[in-house]
Amino acid sequence: MPPDMRDGPRPVTGDRPKQIASPSITRPAVTGRCKRAATPRDAVTCRVSLLVPGGRRRWWHYLARCPVCGSPHIGRGRDLADVTGTRRLPCRHWVEIVVARTYGQTDAGAAA
Repeated sequence: MPPDMRDGPRPVTGDRPKQIASPSITRPAVTGRCKRAATPRDAVTCRVSLLVPGGRRRWWHYLARCPVCGSPHIGRGRDLADVTGTRRLPCRHWVEIVVARTYGQTDAGAAA
């Protein structure tokens, strides 16, 4: 082995390549709120699971998953007409509530 290679390879001398500044990553400006379901006129259909009143409970409860952002919400109404219709969820999206599933027995189902 030659004497100049005993301690490892020699360092490279000379000019180093110039560092090129990387371009900054920019994001588009936020122009406002979500356009979808931003007004009652733009309400999207939201299918909910409905729990009918039973025992000591007198209110209709429902579980809704927002079709816009996917967050779950729990709501209630004194009667069925209060549950269905157009409403604003806590996530600030307007939805049209449609009952997809009903849990529990109504008075007509209990008598049969």
